[in-house]
Formats: sequence, structure tokens, C-alpha cells
Amino acid sequence: MDFRRLFFMFLLTLCVPEVIAAQTNNEIFLRMVGPEAAMDKAVTAKVLQSEPGEKLAVDSDGDGRIDTLYFIDIDDRHQNERSPLLVKIVDEDGDMYMTGEGDFDSDLYVADWYGDGTIDRVIDYIDLDHDNDVDEQVLYQWSDMRHFLAQSENYGGKAYCAVWAKDYGDDNRLWYDINYEYNQRTTQWLTDFNGDEMFVYAFFYDYVENIFNPGFENPFAFYDLDDDTYSEEVVRLGAAGFKANTLRYSMDLDNDTQGSNHHDYDFSVSAIGPVDYNAEKCMTLNLRGIETGPVITWEHVRRIAKEGDWAKIHLTWDENDNNIDPVEGRQHNERWEGIISFGNEYIRQVGGPSCGPYNKRNEVDTDGSGDFRFYYSTVDRRLHLYGAEVGWIRADYDYDDQMDMEITMKDGDGNGFFDTWKYDVDADGTFDRVFYLVDDTCTLYPFEYQTLHEVYVPSLEKSVKDNQQLIDVLREVLAKIHGTDFKIDEIEDYFRSSLVTDYDRGYGLGEKIKNSLEGSRYYGDLIRERYWQLFAGSDTAGFSKFPDIKRAYERGDFTRAADLLEDNVPGYKASSRHGSFPKRFTIELTNPADLYLEHHPVVLDIETIRKNVPGFNPRSFEIVEAERRIDWRGIPSQMDDLHGDTKPDELVFVRSLKPLSTTTLHCYYTPEGSSDNAYPQKTDTHRDWLDLKANIGWESNLCAYRMYYGQIDFFGKRLDGLRLKNPGPNYHSVSDWGMDVLHVGRSSGLGGISIWEDDERIPVMNPAGEGTVQIERTILSSGPVRSLVRIDFTNIHSAKGEYTVSLLMSAFADNRFSRQDITITATAGDSVVYSPGVTKLPNDTFHIDTGSGVLTNFGISDNEIKDIGMGIIFKPGEYTGYSESETDRYVRLKIPAGKQCTHWIIGGWRKGFMSPVAPSAKDWADSVEELARRLCVPVGIRYYED
Repeated sequence: MDFRRLFFMFLLTLCVPEVIAAQTNNEIFLRMVGPEAAMDKAVTAKVLQSEPGEKLAVDSDGDGRIDTLYFIDIDDRHQNERSPLLVKIVDEDGDMYMTGEGDFDSDLYVADWYGDGTIDRVIDYIDLDHDNDVDEQVLYQWSDMRHFLAQSENYGGKAYCAVWAKDYGDDNRLWYDINYEYNQRTTQWLTDFNGDEMFVYAFFYDYVENIFNPGFENPFAFYDLDDDTYSEEVVRLGAAGFKANTLRYSMDLDNDTQGSNHHDYDFSVSAIGPVDYNAEKCMTLNLRGIETGPVITWEHVRRIAKEGDWAKIHLTWDENDNNIDPVEGRQHNERWEGIISFGNEYIRQVGGPSCGPYNKRNEVDTDGSGDFRFYYSTVDRRLHLYGAEVGWIRADYDYDDQMDMEITMKDGDGNGFFDTWKYDVDADGTFDRVFYLVDDTCTLYPFEYQTLHEVYVPSLEKSVKDNQQLIDVLREVLAKIHGTDFKIDEIEDYFRSSLVTDYDRGYGLGEKIKNSLEGSRYYGDLIRERYWQLFAGSDTAGFSKFPDIKRAYERGDFTRAADLLEDNVPGYKASSRHGSFPKRFTIELTNPADLYLEHHPVVLDIETIRKNVPGFNPRSFEIVEAERRIDWRGIPSQMDDLHGDTKPDELVFVRSLKPLSTTTLHCYYTPEGSSDNAYPQKTDTHRDWLDLKANIGWESNLCAYRMYYGQIDFFGKRLDGLRLKNPGPNYHSVSDWGMDVLHVGRSSGLGGISIWEDDERIPVMNPAGEGTVQIERTILSSGPVRSLVRIDFTNIHSAKGEYTVSLLMSAFADNRFSRQDITITATAGDSVVYSPGVTKLPNDTFHIDTGSGVLTNFGISDNEIKDIGMGIIFKPGEYTGYSESETDRYVRLKIPAGKQCTHWIIGGWRKGFMSPVAPSAKDWADSVEELARRLCVPVGIRYYED
């Protein structure tokens, strides 16, 4: 290189910062986003003088239709941190004139913090297939964070970037924003990060070259392998150009993400590169006319990850099923990014926040020689990373941030398989047991989801059962050896007595661990090893087959070890009894459908139980899972008296049922007397609050409904919990927990009843308290798993006769719907036609499907509440027509007079959705139809006495 070229390059380095610094913030945004981002100063001046929230509509192209909105955004999610938050919405799909609102499919949102004329954030929603829902989302923003500035061109102390995301699975759920930006601490748990998706965080903007260059997470890709909208795999590559420097690849290997369990990854492999790839596996994006640098395509991400020649590989396995950020005070949800390993002496941490140093299995292949292959060792019954030279588990069973036990693994002969296990059962620095495996070679498995799943799940289930058998017999043996000096191991005592109550942190962490297979297996391993060490260190002279027992134990054959131990304990039989209950019967629940029935309400008739179990005493019992995992796992339940005669009529509990499966439960009871089981209160009732003497409400931890004057209202909840007894001084305004989201007016609300005689509607309600219908309200049950109220309506007259209506309305723990059991008597005729009505919303979208048995609507309640959805679920065979009035929509249902029949109601609030951006009216209708399918599954129930 000659002197003149060196001198020119020197001048260039001096000049470029000056060119960059000369660009204003708005000039950069206008070039990044386009002229659509420009704010009209005359319009913004009017908006800043208007009432906050009031929208000023503009027809920018003079075609007679509004296409732009300006307003001060006062949505509570922004928390007034950037007030006044001036927003411009640009309609880019030509539908704003129909609703007078922006939408989340093809509109552009421009945000000016503090209303100072400076563009600060822009969000672009993109509908690629013109089906009126979002397919891509781009967040344009600046940042002054150090790690952003280190990666990007510096414009006046700011780095400008675009965050891009694409919804490949079409579930219409992408990034949530506060102040029109993504901020991980505050918005990550309302962002989807699930299904089939990919994002790049971020593309850094180069103003001079007018290009977006890929930055940190390039890309972050999610894969839903079974089309259930939940990701089984997530891959994060740190790449730029055609070189990847880091990798993290996680799998939900037991596929237990379902229902409300949105993320539950079991292990990750993190790796250090670099790894090269070619342009054929990449794409470039066009963000509003500006090209990006190369990005690996969603289809090629996994292949590049698996086929790359990585220098180091780190396996992190979530042994206790608790993949959270463990730092006190943080949000302790299961991490959406996968398993983020804790940095160690062998390999640096990739990403953050990590899962912490405890209760995770770590294995490191320091030279990458194993090429992401796995093997299953019978010694500890685990899948291991082939090629790993070292591994360890540091157990902290009581979560006090102190190690209580350590297990290490080593490949002593360098053949890629662990051959040495060391156990320090009390973390005193001395290994209590060391086992060397001579023949350590095993079958190798490729890094493929289905292959590993088929090895892992059966071994996990068998390990839990075998642990239980061996722990039971070891405990019996130790009690005989040590007599009164024997005490239950402290880890077992913690698991039984304290895990759920002491390790909660507001997220139910201990309860999840105790009820999961992985958690039970992990604690079972720790307890089993501690009992084994106590047994092996005792006088084993009386055990003639101790060498055989030891050999079986060391090789992981716990069933044989338990059988041999049982042979040495004459008369031993593992107890199948729970507590002091002398009797039990079995309940079998059969789910014949291919649907997962999460938190399915089970209502059992006492008379039917007693026909099968004559001695059953409904005043002293407990229902437990049939499979004991170290401890019996009780199922919260209750008895309800429906007639006020002090005699129990129904036994109620909630249980999740796997598809096409039979679930076995045991009900232990005493023939006489009574007992009181204390369960968490997840449902409740209330009446006559805030001086409204017509009020009666029923709720679960997820929903709340109330009736007044026969009209039905519902509350939107953003936080789990019970609120009816303390809704706050003004529950008509947004609070942290939620609010009353439906303006009932003179309508039916959500499910208010009408009776039909041909086309004449007879309202079973007194809107605003005006009317002659007599209404009597009764609370029947206030939980813990079902809240139940009865409303009796009389003095209902028509030209043809007289009616009475009785409504039993119930909410169930961990459910959002209300079951409505209705009985209508009539003085004329043996059948009756009735309707649960639904309030019309301004510019709402409604949907009726008589085959599925649903009527739904979705729309804006008001400017503060925003979108709500309502749904009626009915039995298709009862449907006899549809009607409308000025205020309501009605589905007409024909039922026998005097016979109890059932329909259901459900209300939803976008602000209370798990992922508020950007479900459409169709998504709401689809979710109600799915609920209808689940509620109508004919679950089989069988009882037999043991």
C-alpha cells in the first residue's frame, strides 16, 4: 500500500465522524423509515393543545378518507415516563377510515417522546399476505447504551438501529412495547418468543452507506415442531457477514410446553466459534427500501448450528426444571431464550441472564471433538454430551445460594465417554463415593429432537419410579439398622414439607418443581444417593448379597438393587397408604380426545360415588395423584351443598388431562368424622359492594364476573389473584391488577338472559334497575377451587304464560370462563327458547359458528380499555337461530322446560392477554372455539374401591 493511499485513508477517518455528526436525529429517522415518519408541525401543535387521548384525524392525500391519526398516548402501559407521548399513526392498508383507529397489521406508528418535535421511536406492522394480521414487525430506535455504540456508527452519541421480527407460524403474536420500544426488563414477558418465529436484534444503521448491518443476535430463531404454537427448539447465533462466533441451541425435550406453560426448555448446547457459512444460506431484507446485510434464513439456522466446526461446546441441563434468572428481585419466569449457561473456567457464558451455578448439569467438550453427539449412560441414567472431558452438578436443594452436594464426571481415558463419577453428598470437599466404569462405550445419538426425545422421556419416567422403589426400601432398611436414631434425610424433609411454601417468590417455583417429572427425578436422585451413603457406611454384614446390591447400584440398576434389598428385609412391603386415612377408592378420568385438557373442571355427583363406594364419607377425604413421587401430591378439592340442607352434593376439583389418556387418582377417606384440608384459595364470591345492592360476583384467580339487575359484567385481570372483595376505590379505571372492562348500559352484557316467543323477546333482567322481574341472589360456594352463585328470577310474564329462571354460575381455579347452568320452567309448553345475549361493541367484529357452538365479538370498549373480546359457548344441538337488537346479539337455544342445561361465557381483555401484540378478532374467535372443543369433551369417569 503506497503513501498516498495511507494518507487518503487517514483523511477519511477524520472526515467521516464529521459527516456523521452533521446529521440530525430526524434526518436519520426520515432516511431510515421514509417521509411517512415526518410529523406535521401545524397538526402536532393542535394535538399538544388538545385533551390527552383525543385523536385528530387527517386526510393527507385529499381523497376524502382519513389516513393519519395524531394523539397524545395516555395508555397506562407507558406509565407517563415520556409524557407527553405524541404519536402519529399512518394507515398503510387503507382501512383506517372504516374504524377511525389504527391497527396492528399494516400501520406505521411514529412516537415523539415529550412532544418536543424529535422522532424517538417508530414501529412498523407489516401484513405480507393481506389477511389483516401481522406477519413482520420492525422497531426503529436509537440507543446510547455502551454495547450498542461499540457495535455501530456513532451519530451524536447515539446508535440507530432496527429490530426485525417475522412470524413464520402465523400466530400473530410478536413484540410488545412500552413507550413504543422493546425493553427487555419491562416488555419481554408480554412478547411472544414462541411458535415459529425469528428476529434479529438488531440491525445497525449506517447513514453514509444507507444500509442496515446485522448486530448481536443474528438471528434468534424459534421452531414449533408439532404445530401447537409452542417452540420445542430455539437457536441463537451471534453472526455477522458469513461468520458465526457463538451459538446457543436449546430444546424442550419432553415437550411439556402446553396451555399456560409457555416456555420449558430442558437443556442447551452453547458453543464458541468461529464457524463459516456461505451466502446461499442467507437472505437480505428490504426494510422500507433499505437493504440489510446478510441474515441466515430461518430454514438454515439449525443446519448451520449443527454442522458447524465449533471450537468448544458446553451442555447445560436443567436438572430441577427451574430455568429462571435466579437473582433475587428479578422476574422468575421460565426463560424464553432457552437455557443460558453460567460461565465457568472452561468456557465463557453466551448471553444472559444465566440460569445460575446450581441445580444444573454442566458438561464441557473443550475441543469440540464430539460434534454435538450424545450418549445415554446407565450409570446415572442421563443423556450426556459425547466428547465432554468434564461435567458437574452443584446441588443447592433449599435455594439458599449455598452448595449442599456435588457430583462430578470425567472422561479419564479420553474416548469421549464419562468413566468416572464422584459424589460429595454433604459438600464438605471430600468425595464420599467414587465409581470407575471400565467398559464406558455407549451408543451415539445424533443431535436431533425426535431421536433424543425417544431416549429421554421413557428413561425419565422409569428413573422416577425406580428412585421411589429404592428410596422406600432404603428408608426401611436404615430404620431397622439405626432404630430410633434414624431420621428422614433433610433433603427429603425439605421436599415434602418446605419446597412449595419456602421456594415460591411469587411464581410458584417450588410447586412447579414438585409436580414435574424432572423435579421429582432430581430430588429423588439426591435423596437416594444420601440414603445410599448412609446405608453403605453402616454395618452391612447382615446383608449377604451386599456386593451384588452395590454392583447393581453403581451401574444404575436401581430396580435390581431395590429387589435385592427387599429380599434382606423379611415381610417388607412398600406402603400404599396416605396419612392416617384407613380407606381409599380410585377415580379414573379418561380423555378420549386428542386435545390437552388443561385445568379441566371435574364435578362429581356424591350419590353416584356412593353407589360405587357405599362407605365414602364426603366430610373427611383427600384426593391425591396415584403415583407417589417421594411424597403424595394432593389435589385441591371441595364439597358443595347446592340445596342449603347441609348435605354435600358435589365433589369438585381441577385436573389437567393429557390427550387420549386415562388419569388415575386415589381418594383416601375415613368412614366417619370430618377433616379440613387447607388449600390455596383460587376462587371467591362477593355481593352488595360499593352500595350497589344488586351486585353479586364470582371469580377465579384468572377471571371475575358479576351480575346486577340480570345483566352480566366482567373484569379484565392482568395479574393472577382474587379481587372482588377489594377491587379498589375505582375499578372502572385501569390499575395494575386490571379493571371492569365492559360498559353494559342497558344491554345484556355478557350472557344476560332473554326468553323468546317466536320473534318476541322477553328480557329476564331489569336494566338500570328498571323492570318488574324479581331477582334473588344466593352465594353457594366460595372456593377454594370453585366459586358458585345462584340467581333465581321470578315474575316473568308474557301473553302466553309465566316463566321462572334459575342460573347456577361458577368459575373454576386457573380458568377464565364461567359455566352457566340454567333451568327454565314455563306454564305453557314442554320446551323453551332462550338466549344469552352479548353486548355490541363499536365497530366490532363478530363471529358465529353453529357447528362449534360459539358466538364471539371483538372490538374497542373505549379509549382507555381498548380491545376486549366476549364469547358464548353453547351446545350445537340446542341452536335454533340468531337475532340482533340495537344493543345486543343473541344466539337462540331451545331446551326442555324444567331441565337443567348448560352454556358458558368468557370475556377477554387484550391488555390481559399473555401476548397482547397483535391477536386479531379471528384469533379471539379461534381461541373461543378451541375452548368450546375442550369443554365439550365427554370425559369418562369410573370409580372402584381398592
